[in-house]
Amino acid sequence: MMQTLHPIDPSDKDYWKHIVQMNNGFGIELFKQVAMAKPQDNIFMSPTSIFLVLCMLYNGAAGETFMQISQTLKLPNPSEINPWNRQLINHLTSQAFGHKLLIASALWFNKGIFCHDQFVNNCIESYSASLYGIDFASPEAPAQINYWAANATQDLIQNLVSDVRGQELLITNAVYFKGDWQNHFKSEKCAPEPFYPIGGQPYQVAMMHQTANFEYFESEAFQVIKLRYLNSPLFMQIVLPRPGFHFGHCLPALSNPTMPMIDCQINLSLPRFSMEFDFGLEQYFRNLGISDFSDFALICPGLKVSGITHTAKLKVDESGTEAAATAMDVVFGSAPTPALQMKVDRPFLLNIVDGGSGQIIFSGAVVAPKEN
Repeated sequence: MMQTLHPIDPSDKDYWKHIVQMNNGFGIELFKQVAMAKPQDNIFMSPTSIFLVLCMLYNGAAGETFMQISQTLKLPNPSEINPWNRQLINHLTSQAFGHKLLIASALWFNKGIFCHDQFVNNCIESYSASLYGIDFASPEAPAQINYWAANATQDLIQNLVSDVRGQELLITNAVYFKGDWQNHFKSEKCAPEPFYPIGGQPYQVAMMHQTANFEYFESEAFQVIKLRYLNSPLFMQIVLPRPGFHFGHCLPALSNPTMPMIDCQINLSLPRFSMEFDFGLEQYFRNLGISDFSDFALICPGLKVSGITHTAKLKVDESGTEAAATAMDVVFGSAPTPALQMKVDRPFLLNIVDGGSGQIIFSGAVVAPKEN
């Protein structure tokens, strides 16, 4: 029997806790699956982007496909989740902050495909999806879709697809973020230093340095620091395993980005790096409980999903952070206190989080930082 949450008024002021719990819970489970499958890879993904695509598909799913998506994501009915997603998108893309956060969705219909009006209307009204009719057999089709992706991600992702022949419907979503650090790293303090990957030889990375007040937490297994963005509720959470511990020990912190922390002076060392990650989602969805993508009768009779891919990019430097994804000094006290040390010179985890809602927008595992 399908498991759903109890009906809740979409205007409920506490809707954040419902949608964020669903989104973050699924995102962490998916991240764990990918990290275990690719332990030697840098991983970067947007749980928010993937969740929104699945919610759009959920609107068109029927039968076993509908039940599997509902049970795995712990979703209420579309009539409830759609207004929540609409409010979440409105909140995240508010222009009243110093950062830039863009969320875009699009439906690409092959020539001759006719979709149910209700599905199309839900995607437009709740997800601001754009509609495009396209001949997937045309050699120009990939360029049209890639132009959309480049425009939606400020040119950060320019090659989303290479061949779309044989497709009937393509659903794309892009999330783009750029923010300056509240506390900048100074370029003159950046210098080559060793980074120690697991099971590999140390190598030189460009290590940034600053001493400032940060929100911080530590345990026997890990250190956590929150790097805030200027005039923004968003922040980057970095979780660093202590020597002798691994990523698995850090998951409680990664899955609770708004955990209580203390404000203290930290001597922070952080690599300057960028990374790009793309992967197919189907095998990971199967592991989590969504194995049947064959029944989307509420989109178009006989329509099946042939593949779901996700591409994400991240750039971290002295000034701040730029990220995109598609699917598809105050010291208190009477005497100086030595700053705590946090040197990120070994593999670490990160989240980019909206502090207002607790929504995890991006997640990553950096096992070997590099600069492109």
